[in-house]
Amino acid sequence: MSRPVSYDRADVLDRAMRLFWRRGFEAVTLQDILDETGFNRHSLYKEFGDKDGLFTQALEQYEKMSSMYVASPLESDDGGLDAIRNLFAMRLRADVDGIGCLLTNSIIERNLLCDRAVCAVDRFIARFEAALLNAIQVAQRQGTIPSEKDPSALARYLLTVIQGLGTLSKVGMSAEESREIMEQTLTFLTIPFAVA
Repeated sequence: MSRPVSYDRADVLDRAMRLFWRRGFEAVTLQDILDETGFNRHSLYKEFGDKDGLFTQALEQYEKMSSMYVASPLESDDGGLDAIRNLFAMRLRADVDGIGCLLTNSIIERNLLCDRAVCAVDRFIARFEAALLNAIQVAQRQGTIPSEKDPSALARYLLTVIQGLGTLSKVGMSAEESREIMEQTLTFLTIPFAVA
């Protein structure tokens, strides 16, 4: 099928993003891309370079989409613990379908990605961790997370939990199991260290 003379670039990237998200970078073939987007080979190569180029741009689109719903609330000056709770609620809803998170999926396939895609993944992780750090520091100023806890260590911990949940949802972790882990994580964040 040939690409129409006029097309919506954002729609094409959205279709490609969702295809890579569902199937993974390696499993998606060039024919899958052509079928999903309606492009022909020549148009695809002319517009996006190749599969790597399309994937990188789709990943960058995912990052922009996620920034609005995930990073921005965590980066605000008043989000704090509520922003972290909302992040967990979104994670739980996203994990129900078993496709995980495109970022998590891309981390798993990192050794298969081109350099530009790896840089996009690294940038995404760094922004996400910085956003978590901000939310923790806001929560500490608000008194909902104890100030004696190391905010940088907590940010790395939350990043690990969230990426782990995204991975385990792909292999059948139930929503109830994910909810229990999230509740335990929130409890850990908010309780003071035990005094010996």
